[in-house]
Amino acid sequence: MKLKDAIVREIKENPGRPFIGAFMVLLVIAAIFLALDSMTKEEKLKITPKPGEIVIYASESEKGFRDDAEFFAEIAYFYLVIGVLLELVKIILESRKKACG
Repeated sequence: MKLKDAIVREIKENPGRPFIGAFMVLLVIAAIFLALDSMTKEEKLKITPKPGEIVIYASESEKGFRDDAEFFAEIAYFYLVIGVLLELVKIILESRKKACG
């Protein structure tokens, strides 16, 4: 119960923190997909299969991982906006409490 109470207290004190943390994780995932996309493009240029070898990589007709990277980046920015707005609401409510009391 102590861990659960600590998590609940932390979310009450900093409501935007989970969303900002999710933003960072999603942005790292987007960067990984973008790196994978550039790696597959380099592999297309460098790899020349020898007879009898099986090489697995994205063909030129496929888009690669760029769409996935863009998707995760877009979702990440929504999480950042939500997190910042929640923190802003918290600051406004705290300032009102101090002004009234």
